[in-house]
Amino acid sequence: MSIDLMEKLRAFDTPTVCNALEIVDPGRRAVGFTTRPFVTAFPAMAPVVGYAKTAVIRARERPKADPAEVRAMRLRYYEYVAAPPAPSVVVIEDRDPEPGYGAFWGEVNTALHKGLGVLGCITSGSIRDLDLIATDFQLLAGSVAPSHAGCMSRMSTWRSRYTACGSGRATCCTPTGTGPWSSPPTLWRRC
Repeated sequence: MSIDLMEKLRAFDTPTVCNALEIVDPGRRAVGFTTRPFVTAFPAMAPVVGYAKTAVIRARERPKADPAEVRAMRLRYYEYVAAPPAPSVVVIEDRDPEPGYGAFWGEVNTALHKGLGVLGCITSGSIRDLDLIATDFQLLAGSVAPSHAGCMSRMSTWRSRYTACGSGRATCCTPTGTGPWSSPPTLWRRC
C-alpha cells in the first residue's frame, strides 16, 4: 500500500471504511473489526494508518528467562518494530487470562516507540500514565491500569482475535475502533 493511499485513508473513520468494504466485498460484513469497547488516549486525534507490527504480551507473571535472554528478546522486539515497512502501528494482544493486568504502554514505551517511527498502538491490554504519554501517539486499548506488573512483549506474527490484521499489513487506529485495511490492493482500487 502506498504512502499516498495511507494518507488518503486517514480522512475516514473506521465505520466509514467498514461500510465501503461491506459494499465492495459483502463477505467482509461480519469480520475484521473490533467488537468490544476500547479506551483511547486522544479521542480528538485524527486516525493513524500504518503497517501492523504485531506482538503478544503477558503481565501476570514475570518472564522466567534469565536477564540476558530477556534483554536480548527486548532488543529483537525493538529492532523488529523499527524495521521497514513504515509507517507502523503496533498491534499487541494481551494473552493473560485477565487482559490488562499490567500495562505495557505508558510514558516510556510511547516515547520509545514514537522515536522508532511508530504512529500508535492497538492493544487488548491496558495503558497507563495518560498524563505523561507521548503526544501525537495514539493508543487504543482494552483498559487503563496503574501498574506494568511483569509485562513483557514477544514478537509474533499472530493473527489477532480482535482485528483482521497480521504483521506487515496496513491497519488503522481511530477513536471509533480498528479496521483491517489489509485487503489486497485490487480491492482498494475498486473502492
